[in-house]
Amino acid sequence: MKMHTRWIFLLCLDAFIPSFSFSQNDTTPGQKFADKISVSGYVKSMETISVLPNTNSSYTDQLFHHRLNIRVYPAKRSTGGFDLRTRIFFGHMVSNAPGYSRGIEKSARGYFDWSALWLDQKSVAGHSTVDRAWLEWSNHKWEARIGRQRINWGMNLGWNPNDIFNSYSLFDFDYEERPGVDGLLVKRNFGGTNHVAVGITPGRTTKTWTAGALFRFNKWKYDWQIMGACFHEDLAIGGGWAGNLGRAGFKGEMTYFHPAANLTDTTGALSLAANLDYVFPKGLYLNGGFLYNSIGARGNALITAVGTGFFQVPSPKSLMPSRITTMAMAMYPLTPALNSGLTILFIPAINLIYLMPNFGYSIAANWDLDLIAQVFFGDLGKGFTALGSAGFLRLRWSY
Repeated sequence: MKMHTRWIFLLCLDAFIPSFSFSQNDTTPGQKFADKISVSGYVKSMETISVLPNTNSSYTDQLFHHRLNIRVYPAKRSTGGFDLRTRIFFGHMVSNAPGYSRGIEKSARGYFDWSALWLDQKSVAGHSTVDRAWLEWSNHKWEARIGRQRINWGMNLGWNPNDIFNSYSLFDFDYEERPGVDGLLVKRNFGGTNHVAVGITPGRTTKTWTAGALFRFNKWKYDWQIMGACFHEDLAIGGGWAGNLGRAGFKGEMTYFHPAANLTDTTGALSLAANLDYVFPKGLYLNGGFLYNSIGARGNALITAVGTGFFQVPSPKSLMPSRITTMAMAMYPLTPALNSGLTILFIPAINLIYLMPNFGYSIAANWDLDLIAQVFFGDLGKGFTALGSAGFLRLRWSY
């Protein structure tokens, strides 16, 4: 086990600051300090039971997860953010999956290495990463933020072809904050949702830089955006919309990627996603959408792509391995404290179905309990069959 001095400090900070934040009293001289800093976060414990396909075998895993969010307000127009994510993994996957611990370390992204696999043993792994560390200055017209942050240019629900800086896996339900990147974002606001934004994220080589500009405006009762970017070795151009068709919401995005080195090349990639959603008077929410990926795999290549890369962090060029993917979602509050939901993905080329039913119960103001399942069915060349499933029981305390 290896642990560097800086990570000993961060782990002590991770444990110390939440308790310190509760000791502040608004009537004490600490009031000035409380006005300059805020601390929040959560602790989660999640139990997982996974069932292997075509067998009666199952295995269990446990995850302990702490998130620390710090905001500082050094001056009237300035804000700073620092978020630390610490996870400890136990169980079958750590003990038996080759390279599992190293895969956790590789999942952390950013130009700077602000993560550490500080515990790596046969049955347990511990990992911490700083996924937000930024400074921001703003007034009523301008905003500028530098550091590790989330640059979110998406408008659609589900898949975001315009989110060129930090795309994420739709299946990673336990990472609500989504990943961040090291970069610079500058915005010029013109009132309402109208603004121009420029973002830059450096890469470790000239082939991994991303830089882009976006213009968002409102016209015909719709929010629109147009973007252009250099994405790694490609030029990208795209846009999105968000508005209503009658009482239903209608959103979508598209981005076309083309090799920058050869503008006459015919190997460009188009990513297009759209969805309709509707809320009924008694609270039932329905959403339906699709994703088109022009470079998505077909036939046996699609079967291989699904088997090897379904849960990896996707590229905005290829948000799903298939050419066509459809999605349906429903959510309904069974009681004021109990919510239910179901997400269904369908890949028609290989008749692959993904189901994610979920129930969430609010135990108290800052205590939540979730029951979630992920189930796969499909025909991968040997007839329609169950391909595997997992159940998750998650308890969360927020502070």
